[in-house]
Amino acid sequence: MKSNLVNDLVSVDAPIDDYGNFKYGNIKNGAKYNLFDFSHNAPCNIVVKVNDDISISYDKSGMYFYSIYGVPKSNSVSRTRRFRYKKNGKFILNGLFESDTLVEVDKRYTSWALSRASKLNSVAVELCDIATIKLLHSNYLSFHGGCVEYNDRGYVITGLPDMGKTLTTMKLLENEDYKFLSEDILLIDKAMNAYAVPFTQTVEKRKKLSLIEKIKGRIYEAMYKNNYVKSDILEVKPEIKNRIKTKTDIDAIFFLVRGERFIREATADEREYYVEKTVQLNHLEFTYFRNELILSYLFFNDSRDITFFLNKEKKMIEDLYSEKKLVVVSSPDAFGYSELIQQYIESE
Repeated sequence: MKSNLVNDLVSVDAPIDDYGNFKYGNIKNGAKYNLFDFSHNAPCNIVVKVNDDISISYDKSGMYFYSIYGVPKSNSVSRTRRFRYKKNGKFILNGLFESDTLVEVDKRYTSWALSRASKLNSVAVELCDIATIKLLHSNYLSFHGGCVEYNDRGYVITGLPDMGKTLTTMKLLENEDYKFLSEDILLIDKAMNAYAVPFTQTVEKRKKLSLIEKIKGRIYEAMYKNNYVKSDILEVKPEIKNRIKTKTDIDAIFFLVRGERFIREATADEREYYVEKTVQLNHLEFTYFRNELILSYLFFNDSRDITFFLNKEKKMIEDLYSEKKLVVVSSPDAFGYSELIQQYIESE
C-alpha cells in the first residue's frame, strides 16, 4: 500500500496493518483518497516490510547501545525483544538518511508494541520519529500547528496544548474562501513555505461518542496504545477535500493564548519568549530526539549527534519568527480566536 501523505515530501509504502497512530497522517486513508501521486523521490520515503519472521546477522565487531544492536558504519541497527512462548520480536532500521529508508519488522513485534502491557513504542511512533528527523535532515521543519490560506497568503495557527488550534482552524474553514493545509502538523522549508499535512487524526478526539462508544473506547484504549476513533479530518469534513492547498507562502503566525480578548503583533521581547515556547511545544509533539533507535543509529553510523538536529530545529523556528509576522491572539476561551483572526486577515 503506497501512501503519499504530504505531496512530494512524505511517502510511506507499507502493508495494510495496524501500526498505531502515525502523526503525519492516516496511512490507510492517505492511499484511499489518492490526492497526491506517490513519489519515491520524496525526501522522506519509508518502506515498511512486515513478515512472520526476520533474521538478523551478528558480527564480531557489533555491540549494543540502549540494548539495540549495531555494527559501526553498517547503516543499520536492530532491536530484538523476547516475547511470550520464548519467541523473539524484531525491528530493523536500515538507511535512515538514504533516499529509501527500510524498516523491517515481524508480526509479533507490531502486535506486542501496540499493547499497553508493552514498554515498546508502537511501530507508528517509530515511523513518526524516523520521518521527523529525515525531514529535518532535508531542511524541512515539522511544526505543531494548523494552517489555512486566504487570498494566496498562508496563515499558521499555533499555541500551547489544548488551546484550540484545531477548533480555530475548523471555524475559519467555515468560510469557503479559506483553503486548508493542516489542522495539527505542517511542514515548513527554509524559504518559509508551508506544506499541507491533510490526513492527520487530531480532529477525531473532538468527535462526540455515544455512551456505548465511550465505554468501548475506554476498554480499547486501556488495552492498546491507539485511539479508539480513527477518523481523519477528511472523513469528518469531506467538503474540505476540494479546498486543499498543497503549498503556501507564510504571511503570519498566530499564537493563541488565554486571557482578555485582543489581537496584536508581538514585540521583539515577546518574539524571543514565543520562540522558546514553540520549541517546547514542538518537543512535546515530536519525540525523535529521545528515540532509542535513532540515538543508536547516530551512534553507530553518523558523525552528528542529536544536538545537531535539535539546534537545527531551533534555528529554523527562530528564522521563521524573525522573518514573518508573529501575532498574539488572546481569548478567554477556545471559541473566541477564529473571529479575531478572520477580522485581522481580511482587514489586511
